[in-house]
Parts: sequence; structure tokens; C-alpha cells
Amino acid sequence: MNKKAFEMSFAWIFAIIAGISILFLAIYGTTQAIKTRNYEIDTQTSDKLAILLNPLETSMEFSKSSIVRFGEVTKIFNDKCYTYGNFGQQSIGISSGEKEQSYGKPQYNKYIFSQNLEQGKEFIVFSKPFFMPFKVADSIFFSGRSYCFVKSPEDIKDELLSLGVNNAYFTDIKENCSEESEKVCFNEKCDISVYSDEYFNEGYVIKNEKKLYYSGSLIYGAIFSSPDIYKCNVKRLMMRLASLCILYKDETRILAKRNCYSPLDSQLDELASLAKNFNEDLSLINEKAEEINGINDASDCRIF
Repeated sequence: MNKKAFEMSFAWIFAIIAGISILFLAIYGTTQAIKTRNYEIDTQTSDKLAILLNPLETSMEFSKSSIVRFGEVTKIFNDKCYTYGNFGQQSIGISSGEKEQSYGKPQYNKYIFSQNLEQGKEFIVFSKPFFMPFKVADSIFFSGRSYCFVKSPEDIKDELLSLGVNNAYFTDIKENCSEESEKVCFNEKCDISVYSDEYFNEGYVIKNEKKLYYSGSLIYGAIFSSPDIYKCNVKRLMMRLASLCILYKDETRILAKRNCYSPLDSQLDELASLAKNFNEDLSLINEKAEEINGINDASDCRIF
């Protein structure tokens, strides 16, 4: 009797263990399938986000803005930016819920400025063309955080308000800023400090103890993005600028065959050289670009 009872108990124990193992494998397989599916969805969402940014590309002078909304709290990762190849590349990652981020296809012609990690359901996106002196590319600024601008120049305030950048607040008193917002101060020490000439066309931003040189619309990139992403994208813009100089130089030769002569041949060589040897300070490049712009405007044979 005891032996028989032992045999029955062993059979039941074996059945229970086998059942638990099968159930575990089924749950594990289902979980992995869900994770894989979620990863695929986030990857597709990342690709769709890049597509959604296409309408923000401008023609020449105009700026554009939009709001990107998600159904749940979503993390946007902008931490993969590289400067190898002809124009470098950038990949945006997305994670919804508690899932690991997944990255979409590399972007070779987009320059997205943001923090390494942006989180929320709603994100403000706006773009501005970057000129040096001709249009180089559109700079896209992406943010889900709150910013408080202290004693902002009227031009910057008016532009951000007209673009509907509703996560930017303006005050003349630093103490009026909310605790959760990042303070942006002009010509004084703050979370983000902007130092520039009187027209704010050129200068630098101190952020996370890093000095970020800017020119023109890049002031927003220096304010809204992480220093590493800012420096990477500016380097990519300079790579593109160098290539455009070569194209414009070829155009001067084509026009010369039609008896339309431009004096910018050697000037474009100098600008291309400065762009190729870019070392974070934009002052020399900006100076040469302004010189070229003046010569082009005064020429009977303009190339841009």
C-alpha cells in the first residue's frame, strides 16, 4: 500500500512539474512575443515620427511649428548622432510605457535638436531654416519640457509666441519661474545662459557647464538640446555646408559659360575649407558667410 501510494504521489508530482514547466514556457513565449511586437510598434512609431517631421521642412524664409501627441506617456530618445560619412546621421528612439527604446531608420538629411531624453504625451516641434549665407538645411527643434525665458529679447519672444511654442514662458523676474521649468537667462548666469551681440545673431550658450557657439537660428538648438546632440548636429550642418559650397562653385562655372560671371569662386573655396575644419566656434564661418552674402548681393550674376 505504501509503495503504491508513493508511486501515485510521484506521478502526480511529475505531472505538476511538467504542467508548471509547460505553463512557464507558454507564458515566457507569449511575453517575448509581446515584447517583440511592442518593439516593432515602437520602431514603426519612430519611423512615423520622422515622416511626421517632413511637413516642417521650410521653403526659404519661413518657420513652421506643430504639436506631436501620443496616446500614453512616451519617451523620445535623441542620443544617437554621428558625424561619419558625407553628412553624418541621426536616429530617434521611442519607448512607450516601461518598454526598452527602439530606434527607427537613420536620418541623413534631418537635424533634430532636443534633449537626449524627452518624455510626455505632448511635444512641441518647430523648425527654422539655417543660412550660411544660403540655405543649408532646416533645423528642427523638439521639446516636451517647460522653459522660462528671463528678460528675453523681444524678437525671440515674439517669434516663439507666434510659432505657438506653448512650453516657453516669459518674465522679467527670475523668481517668477516655476520650479520644474528650466530657466533661460540672457547675459547673466542661469540654468541656461545666453551671451551674444546686441542683435543676438551670434554668440554662445552655457548649458551643463558646456559652451555652445551659435549663429542665427542655432540659438534655439543650443537652448533646447543636449550639448552632445547640439555639437553633433552643428558639425553635420558644417559638413553639408562644405558640400553645398562645391555645388555653388560648379554653378559659377556653368554661369560663366553663359557670360554671367560671379566673383565668388575663391570665396566659396575659403568657406568650404572653414566648414571642413570646423572646431565649434562659428565666428569665422559666420564672418566669411556674411562677406559672401554681401558680394553676391552686389553682383550682377547672383548664384543664390
